[in-house]
Amino acid sequence: MTTTGIDLRGFDYQLAPLQQRAYWILDDLQARAARALAGVQALKTQLRQVEDGCEEQRRHLAGNAQRYLDPAMHRRALDYFLRTSASMAALREQIDAAHCTHRELVEQCLQQQLRIDMFESHRLRQMEEYAMAQCTRTAAEQDQAWTARSRWLEVAGEEDAR
Repeated sequence: MTTTGIDLRGFDYQLAPLQQRAYWILDDLQARAARALAGVQALKTQLRQVEDGCEEQRRHLAGNAQRYLDPAMHRRALDYFLRTSASMAALREQIDAAHCTHRELVEQCLQQQLRIDMFESHRLRQMEEYAMAQCTRTAAEQDQAWTARSRWLEVAGEEDAR
């Protein structure tokens, strides 16, 4: 049954505060998921910068290997690559953790959206029940008015016959 043409101004959904709260929770989860995704992107950018710096240093050393035969310089370059490698590994772990957090938040968003959908379907069913009750009430009022008119016409017809 559709609610078209029925006055719904008197309809009051009793679970509206809970439904609104569910929307607020979803908004908060979506904002947290967006921040988590931004964090993932920032970490990826940072990793790319470290990788680019490492590659640039590698190219520089490879192109000038004959100029830098100093063992201390070679040791410093190796230390730089070790630190950079450790830094990249730590960033990759942070990216994985941030991805995991983002996925969990997206899953929570989906669960919350399901709750909201259940509220909405319940609200629509309640609205249809209200509309059916309104139709029944209107039909009863019309029947009562018709009966009263019929009785009035009967009485008026009897008085005219006299």
